[in-house]
Amino acid sequence: MVAFIFGKKIGSGGFGIVRHATRQEDGLPFAVKHLLEEYAEDEELVARFRREVRIQRGLEHPNVLPIIGANLSASPPWFVMPIAERTLADEIASDLDEAEIDRMFAGILAGVAHAHENGVIHRDVKPENVMMTHDVEPQVSDFGLGKNVFSDSATLTKTYLGAGSFPYHAPEQMISLKEADGRADIYALGKVLQAMLTGRLPVLTNDEDVPRKYSYFIAKCTAQKPDDRYQTMTEVMAAFQQVTRGVEEPRPPRDIAADLIEEWRALPGEDDLPKLQELHEFLERHVDDGELFRAIVPALPSGMHNDYIEHLPNEFKRTLEIYDGHVSGSLDFDYCDVVADFYRTVYKAMDDLDVRRLILARLVAMGASHNRYHVGDVVASILTGVTDTSEVMMVVDVLRADPDHAQWFKPNPVLRTTKLAEPIDDVLYAEL
Repeated sequence: MVAFIFGKKIGSGGFGIVRHATRQEDGLPFAVKHLLEEYAEDEELVARFRREVRIQRGLEHPNVLPIIGANLSASPPWFVMPIAERTLADEIASDLDEAEIDRMFAGILAGVAHAHENGVIHRDVKPENVMMTHDVEPQVSDFGLGKNVFSDSATLTKTYLGAGSFPYHAPEQMISLKEADGRADIYALGKVLQAMLTGRLPVLTNDEDVPRKYSYFIAKCTAQKPDDRYQTMTEVMAAFQQVTRGVEEPRPPRDIAADLIEEWRALPGEDDLPKLQELHEFLERHVDDGELFRAIVPALPSGMHNDYIEHLPNEFKRTLEIYDGHVSGSLDFDYCDVVADFYRTVYKAMDDLDVRRLILARLVAMGASHNRYHVGDVVASILTGVTDTSEVMMVVDVLRADPDHAQWFKPNPVLRTTKLAEPIDDVLYAEL
């Protein structure tokens, strides 16, 4: 059994006292907490002390103070923990800046969240019960009022609420400690953050000294009714991340998409596929934004188009169908050429008759309605290269679908001077 030498008193609170301790085998310093001598025969307080050790021993997390050793059969019982020269209360008095507050409070949240995940409600969260280790990392301690909802069955009737605890205890906890649940810890955490931000006891509601970005978070944590607070530590941590991350100024979707494309450019090889997937999902969230699709889709880098088609063919097809819907109306003449050049590239890259039918149908309709000769040249370049039987049949169906549109392409010199597949030639010129 590891032996410790107990030294001078370094703190006290409730029914216990904390002394300096030295581990005999290596001389390292620790802190030992034991029940005050006058309560050594008090069965209920001894049971509470033992429960504190049992609860704290069951929690292993960087933000929970660990128990190094204990003797619960001694009179009075004691346990050993790392020594901490300061508490969060000391740090608050030293005038913390917001960056330090954000980092420390996130650690405190992580420690309490770990306790809740393991069924432990602390019920006495306050700055004096957060120890600061040598690297200024907060560690939640003092589970003397803690409760394990999975295993505790005994009801302890004595309570000790030190004067410093009152600002941190939820209203329902002041009425009945037994009935308080995890939301009482959430209330206390809101008050702890308020104290960290103002440097004083958090007795005020809607304290004007609390920076505005934290005000809603604290107000929700410290709502009078438990049902009006965050309900779980998961919610609390997500909300605090939002506070510290802030809300970016609204940006046009085109700018966001452009940034995603630039991020894709900076990634090597197959490492860029997740960024491509991210871009696709972004486009999916903005399917009704015609301006976005018309600006971004045809302007994607060629390598990105190739990866889109090769690695996410179904997703690309979906994006192309949405894009096609956004170019179905009236367009600027110059943009007709953009669509034509883009569609010619995709037509060559995708051996998918559904995609090719969509492209050809759009080009035929757009060229005819806008009387755009470059579009006619693109259609001609496509038709003169069609020799596969199934593709020829698809082209014939497209041309027959709207003979008036097909009439527009007949005079194209490329079509008239190049031998087309016979069925295509027949549908275009048989009657001439």
